[in-house]
This record gives sequence, structure tokens and C-alpha cells, in this order.
Amino acid sequence: MTVAENRYFASSNSTQGFVNYFGEVFGSCRRLYVIKGGPGTGKSRFMSEMAKRGHDAECYYCSSDASSLDGVLIDGWIGFVDGTAPHVWEPECAGAFEQIVNLGEFWNERLLTVHRGEIEELSEQKKRCYREAYAYLGAIGEAERGIVGRLQAALDRDKLRRAASRYLRDAKGDSHAKRKIGLCSAIGMTGEAHFDTYEKQKIALAVSDSMGLAWFLLGEIEELCRVRGISRRVSPSPLFPNRLEAINLTGQGISFFAGEGENAVPMKKFFDVGQMRALRPVLRGTREVQKRLGDYAMEALSRAATAHFALEEIYSSTMDFEAKEQFTREFCEKVFG
Repeated sequence: MTVAENRYFASSNSTQGFVNYFGEVFGSCRRLYVIKGGPGTGKSRFMSEMAKRGHDAECYYCSSDASSLDGVLIDGWIGFVDGTAPHVWEPECAGAFEQIVNLGEFWNERLLTVHRGEIEELSEQKKRCYREAYAYLGAIGEAERGIVGRLQAALDRDKLRRAASRYLRDAKGDSHAKRKIGLCSAIGMTGEAHFDTYEKQKIALAVSDSMGLAWFLLGEIEELCRVRGISRRVSPSPLFPNRLEAINLTGQGISFFAGEGENAVPMKKFFDVGQMRALRPVLRGTREVQKRLGDYAMEALSRAATAHFALEEIYSSTMDFEAKEQFTREFCEKVFG
């Protein structure tokens, strides 16, 4: 069976700390399996096996480790999520909606007890690194607040709205328009990650973002979609949750994304030339400061990765993976037949 996989993130490490979109992504499915277990217990592998059983799989990866699955939505109605920290999912309608899958059944508690001190120390190290990273990311947000008012003052909103309307000229609305979320980028322990799911559409329009301004146009396009009843999937910025990085018009093969390219829409044409000329040195300097702060955040996240992967090794060494894989096969048969 061929699976069409669309790759996204459902959370982000941002200027506002950890932001979790799991409720919006998985809250409307008809059945949800919440996977519990420590790091390195095979939650990601378990969900990847589930994804192979559907015709259409939306795969949501970990914002801190883009090689690891955090959730899968299969054929639009059955979901699987990693229900452990930091995106803890505690059932509110257990049995009727959520079902718990506990992979902790396959670890050796006696061996884990031997490693308790090490587990506690590594967990605390990881938390400290994340606190440090979020402090630097928060500083990026504070720097942004210093210039956003001047950028808004220089923006020609009428010109922006006319352009957004023109780009949506051929878009079709419907009476049951839906808004979905799926992030295409993340900042995590293993560096910056990006999926090209939005760029693979039949018609994909890049909006130049060399100075971090594409969100103005993407936000206007999103607002017009809302007014006109156009179904879409949106990708909030991993750094700034209230800004968009990409939009896909659901089922229409049309997308807009922040990026560069020969035919990218130049954002500078929507700003007053004189005001931007005066603002350019401040904007450029702010971006340089933010880049430095981002580097510090990435270094802290890299140290968090060292602790995290050490924890995975401990838990993995205590797992009975043969029994866990047998359980996975039986679980697949029970759920999918």
C-alpha cells in the first residue's frame, strides 16, 4: 500500500517558549491513541508503523528532533500522538475518544531503578539547557518589538491588500471552510529543520523574506481566506507564533511561503521607500543581534541534545524491543485489520 506522507511540525521552540498545537491538529479526529513511555522506548517507531497502514498520512515530527515522530494523523480520522512532556496529552474522554498505549510495559523497572540518579541528573541538565535557550529566544522577541512598530508605520496596507486579493483571484471558497495547522519549520536540539511540503504544491508562490517581512503579506492572504471562506492549512513561524510562514489552499494545489527565488514577490514594494531607507540600518542591525542570540540558543539546545540522547540510551538499554515489536504487529492488526 502506498502512503502519501505530508510532513509537518505540531509544536515549536519560540520567542514565547514552547508552543504546542497538538489540540488544534488532533482534537477533531474521531479516535486518538496517546503513546506513553520514556525517551528511547520506541514511540516514534511505533507511530511510523501505524503511518504505513493508511492511504494518506500526515506526519508531525518533533520540533526538537526532526528525525523523531511526535504524531500521525491517518486518513483524516485516526490519530496517534506522543503524550509525554513537553506536549503532555492527558485524556479527557478516555475510552470513548482517547486510548492509552503504554510502551513502559516493555522496560525493565529494576534496571531503570539502578540508573535513577543518572536519569534525574540528565533530566535536570536538559531542563536547564532549555531554560537557557528560551531566554535567548525570548530576547529575540524583545528585539523584534523594538522595530515592528516602525515597520508597520512604513507599510502601505492598501497596496498590500490589493496584492493579496490579486493572488487569491482564482481561489475557491466554500461554505464549510476549515483552518488547519502544520508547521513547515522548527528550531531544535539538532539544529534548524525545514520541510518542503508547502513548496511542493502545483502552484507555489515564494514571498521574499530576506529581512523577515514576508509575514505581512502572508497574514493579509490568511485574513482574506477567512473572509472569503477559503479552506487552508497554515504554518505559523517557529519563532513568532502570531506570524505565518506559509499557507496552502486546501485541495486547490496553491500555496504561498516565505522564501527566496527568481520569481519571489519582493516585500520591499509594499513599504514606503523613504521610511525604509531611514529604517534599514536599524533593521539590519536588529537582524544581526537576533542572529547572534539565535546562535546562543542553538548552542544551548545542542547541549540539551547531549543529555536527551544519553537518556535515550539508558531507557533503550532496558527495553525488551522484541516483545515491543510483537506488540506493535498485533496492535496494527487489531486497529487496521
